[in-house]
Amino acid sequence: MAVSSSERYLKRRGNRYQFRREIPAALRHHFDGKTAIIRPLETSDTKIAKRRRDEIARETDRLFDEARSGKFSKPVARIEEIADQWRAEIEAHDADPLAWSAKAGRRVEREEDALSPHEVLDDEVEGIARLHGEDAKARFLDRLHNRTTVEEHVETHLGELDLKPKTLQGRRADIGLFAAWASKRRLTVRKVGRREAADFFAEVLLPMNRKTAETKFSNIRVYWRWLIERGFYLEDSPWDRLRFPNQKKARAGQAKEAERPFSDDEMRRLFAGISEAGGKDRERLNDAMRVGALSGMRIEEICRLTVSDCQDGLFRIREGKTDAAARTLPIHSGLASLVARRCKGKAADERLFSDVRGKGASLSDPLSKQFGRFIRAIGVADLREGHRRSKVNFHSFRRRFVEDAIRAGVPHHVVSWVVGHAEGRDGITLGVYNRGGPSEAQMRSCVEAVRLPEGVA
Repeated sequence: MAVSSSERYLKRRGNRYQFRREIPAALRHHFDGKTAIIRPLETSDTKIAKRRRDEIARETDRLFDEARSGKFSKPVARIEEIADQWRAEIEAHDADPLAWSAKAGRRVEREEDALSPHEVLDDEVEGIARLHGEDAKARFLDRLHNRTTVEEHVETHLGELDLKPKTLQGRRADIGLFAAWASKRRLTVRKVGRREAADFFAEVLLPMNRKTAETKFSNIRVYWRWLIERGFYLEDSPWDRLRFPNQKKARAGQAKEAERPFSDDEMRRLFAGISEAGGKDRERLNDAMRVGALSGMRIEEICRLTVSDCQDGLFRIREGKTDAAARTLPIHSGLASLVARRCKGKAADERLFSDVRGKGASLSDPLSKQFGRFIRAIGVADLREGHRRSKVNFHSFRRRFVEDAIRAGVPHHVVSWVVGHAEGRDGITLGVYNRGGPSEAQMRSCVEAVRLPEGVA
């Protein structure tokens, strides 16, 4: 498949970009037999990656031209590597100026006569600007003077956290939002003060949905505290004094309403709407709704089930949002034929909902978006002024499952265990003396206590 010019030489490796350019076969002997030039771009920001890609592309153009004309010289080190080498030279000079001067070719007896690396550093800086551009020069000086970029240590910070992949993905995106903003303004970590933090807060966060903005702000602030602990930022956090405006207190009788379960009427409208809808995704959505309604599983848990997870009349959830999410629960009798149909002809490691083609930490994203469009189209979405999320969504199947099971007289701790709530496993009685949890018979009674409302086929 042809690669567009805008994506040429760019490759994704995890969350970051790298430069990769094939070396023409006739020139590979100049490059010790290597088939490609590969360099990490150390950024997840597409615009920054393209800018750095263009610098290295110009460099490799020059190298290939030199190789063809017989004037080849080995590829130069990356800008950051050159800066690190110079920083090491400066440290060596500061430790022993006379020895460094002698190594550089000037033997003197007095320190004041010793050669300084700064005497030749200016030529290096101008050479970088001439060959690679002003942006490369700025990157060189930032690295030389230990001006840490905002995004430079994000992966190290996230790597120290024991969080689920989807949570890590969210934190990476939240910190990346500020990193991209800071990069456009050439702000390194140490250049971010209260004024800059306040500008970002006002320009980017305040116009957002309040809950979304608070989450992003919290993740950025936690990262900044980590930078302070590691010595990359030497002052008090510029984020700690920033506050969101006080929200107006709700008037009596107008308290904020929480997201809720589907009503009987909404459930009937949902499944009637599916039966009348067309399109190749109808079966997928219908099946997912039924599994959600009769199992209480989260949408991501449903989408991660494999064929091997759906055997012997049991669903096996390997992992989920919390540690308590890993569990085994009986398959509702109303789902037996659906599960058998979806397992038929598939390998053990294929997903039950293989037609939901999400990626990474959020396999369920396409299904979630499809369901959101569907409930809006049939008029079931409960949208309120000032709120971007409907008060009913796919999670409302789970809320209804819990509500119906409890109303049917199922003990709370059994319901909690079946749906993977932590409280079903906490405490002395349940957490210590009953670590095995409810019996399969108790869990099956819980699952079978839940029914689709009358009128749903």
